[in-house]
Amino acid sequence: MLSIIPNMNDPVSIPTEYQSQYGLLGAMAGELAAAFRSLGHPVNESAPDPGRPGIYLFFNSPADRGSIPDGVLGGDSKLAVIQFFVDHPFALNDNMTRWLSGHRNYCLALPCLDSLHVLRLRWPHLKHAHVFHGVSAESIRPADADPIAGREYDVVIAGSVLSAEEISALASKLPPRVKRLCDDVAGVLLAMPHTTFEQGMDIVFGSNGSMINDWDSMCYLWRYVVGLVNRTRRLRLIEAFQGRKTLVIGRDTIAGHCRGTIEYGGSVGYPKVTASFARARTAIAMGPTQFTHTHSERALLSMAARCATVLDDRLQARTVFVQKTGQPAAAFYDASNPDNARAAAEALLDDRQRLQAMAETGHALVSADHTWRARTAALTRIASGLLATAAEPSESLALG
Repeated sequence: MLSIIPNMNDPVSIPTEYQSQYGLLGAMAGELAAAFRSLGHPVNESAPDPGRPGIYLFFNSPADRGSIPDGVLGGDSKLAVIQFFVDHPFALNDNMTRWLSGHRNYCLALPCLDSLHVLRLRWPHLKHAHVFHGVSAESIRPADADPIAGREYDVVIAGSVLSAEEISALASKLPPRVKRLCDDVAGVLLAMPHTTFEQGMDIVFGSNGSMINDWDSMCYLWRYVVGLVNRTRRLRLIEAFQGRKTLVIGRDTIAGHCRGTIEYGGSVGYPKVTASFARARTAIAMGPTQFTHTHSERALLSMAARCATVLDDRLQARTVFVQKTGQPAAAFYDASNPDNARAAAEALLDDRQRLQAMAETGHALVSADHTWRARTAALTRIASGLLATAAEPSESLALG
């Protein structure tokens, strides 16, 4: 079997220039490149060489086919091509994914577990695998950083929302009846946070005899519903912390809702998010609204800051941050009621011993298991599988 795992001389190419909110994609790419480099791989030292085994990895969707260097995909290429996609399957570029999935040396890697069932239904030959988010070693605060003393805020909340005008713009393209049904779907998701978008569509559209039967329409409705749920849920949560010294970071669409004891801290670039978490004793690390079961990188960054972390209750988060640690690395709240988040944070703030223990447990877990360096093992396994099974039918590949 051809394997690149033991050979640290194999090159890795990771484009690091992206246009993304908070500079997230460029920062993640740079952090992952540094992780591979720390293991001895030559990273971005020359143009990708299809004649030599190695990895070509890019984040999210390329703008067009010309964004992928000639010779990297398919043919006699000895490169394993991995797309690390940090969003929901409904956000994938349909045409680009169809083209990419036709190449035998390509795999889609996703940190989310939500809606993976739609991938092969839409793109039958797509190879995909699950790989968690990671954080850089530099983002992890020293182990002796005090999670209580010197921290100026009780709570820090990180997250963004669409503006009311942006929501209205999405709604304006929907027929009135479809908009009403979408608003009802949003109501279901707000009331029952463990319900996925697809289930909400089944419940509301199905019972009204109005099932959507084309991909593009479903993706558009998803954008509207998720945007509406995200804005409603997050603004309610922020406002629930009135009376507690709270710092909120995110887009300025949140600023008008920060008043009294709630302070707006601006739109903080991704590399500085950990420093913002380190200003508070507890953090509400809100999960991404487009996912129902998957946690985000915010959970990892909060723990890296030695902050007592409070998460909305999700299956994957409980598995990662409780079951695998033996003791809780996070506290949880029911996202259907923002008062639950405040109660969870206050329970920690009122119990300094529990707060410190949780901060230490989370910090130790992230330091040991959730760095980008730790993620290189999963990515090299995927690459090895791509190269070793290049002659087998794509449907038989098992890359997880």
